[in-house]
Amino acid sequence: QYWVYDYWTGSDPGNIAIEVARVAPTYNESYLYKTGFALHATQVMGKIDNRFNFGVNFGWNHFQPTEDTFHTWAKGIDNHNINANKSIISPSNEETKYFNLYPIGIFFDLKFLKKKITPLLGFGINCELFSNDEKIQNMWLNYEGNDFDIYDIDFTPHIGVSYKLNDETLLFGTISDRISLTEPPGTFRWIKTGIGVRYYYDVD
Repeated sequence: QYWVYDYWTGSDPGNIAIEVARVAPTYNESYLYKTGFALHATQVMGKIDNRFNFGVNFGWNHFQPTEDTFHTWAKGIDNHNINANKSIISPSNEETKYFNLYPIGIFFDLKFLKKKITPLLGFGINCELFSNDEKIQNMWLNYEGNDFDIYDIDFTPHIGVSYKLNDETLLFGTISDRISLTEPPGTFRWIKTGIGVRYYYDVD
């Protein structure tokens, strides 16, 4: 049987997956955030023996800053000489207690073999929300508060391996990359290493 036939003749939305993961920021974010952790829940479509799977997922990625306070610089208009329309640079202090990302999206993956143990390859596309708690102080701004907003749209390719434990349970491990689709290249890239379980609770 071909994998397309397997899916369309055995589709069953009654399946869930839970994944826990280690998330390591790369590029510039590795200087700002420590390695974090993630928890993802997925509604999986299809039967346990299908080679092709897709579904919808919701996740929580949590990061802590590498420093209590970041001493940076801010650029703005000289308040003491506004008529000169001249920009100056002033010291700025920035504190972030935490940074959370909440991806909501779809995923697809393909198991290479119809065996108990098989490699798999896939990708996800997510709209991400974020929340943080930050404090910024400089010559022009004195801000402290919580933010919650849309952050980005990302593409997350992954590779991994799955193991069919029994007729209801599939164990899996994956490594994935995060690539922004709306921001400049390298914006909050990370490598996520996760393990999880898919439970197919409606079995014929």
